[in-house]
Amino acid sequence: MRAAFSDTEIRKIIDDAVSRQSLSRPETEALISLAYDPDGLPRDSIASIISPVVSLSLEEAQIVAMDLVSKDLLITEDGTGPRLVVNYALLQIPTALVESLRHRKTYEELGHPTGPRSTTTLEHIFDTERGRIFLVLGVTSHRAFRRLADRADRGWETILVLPNKKHVPAGQEDHWKQIVSEWKSFLRGGKRSLRHSTRVLVATNSIPHLFTTGLTKNCVRFNVRPTSDESTRLGEMVQAQAGSTLYEMVYQQYCQIIASSVPLGRVWPFDWLKYYLKHRSLWILLAALAVPAFYFNASANPLAVGVTTFALGILAAAVWEYMRQIKWPPTELYGK
Repeated sequence: MRAAFSDTEIRKIIDDAVSRQSLSRPETEALISLAYDPDGLPRDSIASIISPVVSLSLEEAQIVAMDLVSKDLLITEDGTGPRLVVNYALLQIPTALVESLRHRKTYEELGHPTGPRSTTTLEHIFDTERGRIFLVLGVTSHRAFRRLADRADRGWETILVLPNKKHVPAGQEDHWKQIVSEWKSFLRGGKRSLRHSTRVLVATNSIPHLFTTGLTKNCVRFNVRPTSDESTRLGEMVQAQAGSTLYEMVYQQYCQIIASSVPLGRVWPFDWLKYYLKHRSLWILLAALAVPAFYFNASANPLAVGVTTFALGILAAAVWEYMRQIKWPPTELYGK
């Protein structure tokens, strides 16, 4: 049996096989969709499954399915119950492709996060990915990323997120301080290109479920591990392509995290200042409103001063929420 077929090969073979049949548009769309399920689908639910595919009512979809049955393009097999299965032999679709569909995976298992396969695939991404790479780290030293400076020399961006000190396990606070200090020294002591093409951020939220994960425009790396285990080394690293459910879930998480994480101030002071001006605007606005409120009510009853300031605070909070949702949505990492 030949190696697994690529998604492009599978799509072309199935499309070509179905197009050779004299079918209506709904029949063609339904058959192509069903061809990706080599074990078939329950006969009783076939209409509800293909109805959204062909944009027809349940009754019309049932007629389409029965028409395909009458042409022997769908055949009935009994397993746990009657199932309708595409007649791959009649369509002249190779058995090897059907087996490839049956054992198809939307992800690749890479072994332990620090194992050889996981390490070499990450190094390959560092060496070949021209677009941005995003990584959420545990308390991890810069020494784990030997190719970071090489990426920066090529002008390729890398964004790394460290956990906040208040979210690291008890007893690791000093280690966290040492690691962050090393990152600062490494970045400030490196070439200008390193500081230009690299960003190291500190998360404001707790993100242990994303430790040792990574994201590019084309794939995601995710560490599957017990939530009760503080060590990330005991997990299983998997890699999934863009367009998969795992990729979309992690992508949305990264959008939120990158938008709310703080650049290292001693390395990128202007980025740090920009972050605080943006994310602390509410407090700046409250202070700006409280001062004139106090000035104009200084000779008035203290209760009136408090009520006025409280009302202005509610107004400021409403303005802030509007600006946060409309003007500062979560970051889109690749301009999706």
